[in-house]
Order: sequence, then C-alpha cells, then structure tokens
Amino acid sequence: MAVAAPVNGTYLSPNLGTDILNGRWSESFAGGGPGQIGNTVHAQSWDGSTLGTQWELAGPAVNAAPLMISDTRVGGTGAVTWYITCAGGTLTLD
Repeated sequence: MAVAAPVNGTYLSPNLGTDILNGRWSESFAGGGPGQIGNTVHAQSWDGSTLGTQWELAGPAVNAAPLMISDTRVGGTGAVTWYITCAGGTLTLD
C-alpha cells in the first residue's frame, strides 16, 4: 500500500516513523488526466539526494476512482490526502 496524491508530488509516511523514507510520486495519464482508471503510477524513496535508495513502486494501474479523505489546505497551503487502489506492478525493497 502507498499513500500519496494522485498527481505528481511527494509521497509522505508520517505515521510510519523514520524507518520508511518519504519519496516522490508520478502518474502517467493513460486515462486522460490525474486519478483516472488505467493510469499507471511510479513512486520511489528519496533520501534528499538519490531516488530509490530504499523502495520503489513501479507500474501498478489505477483500478478505481480515487477518494479524497482529507483536505487541510488553508489559503492554498496544506495537504490533500487521497485513497487510491491499484493493481499489478512491483514493489522493490532494498
């Protein structure tokens, strides 16, 4: 399971502690836009200088419409949390 915004952005792991590195997230828009069924995603850990140093999620496809579960933005600043389900792909842990 990965938790991140359904657009290019930053993967965050605040409730997993410091044992799991934060990372970067990207999404290919095969479905025509962000969060569309059929889009594929890619996320990698980020240690501040190198991507993929701890984990990499590659190629799962979005298989259901994403659900926004929280939005803490105030005046354009804050975080939006999405729940998105995917199928297939690989998760590599180092």
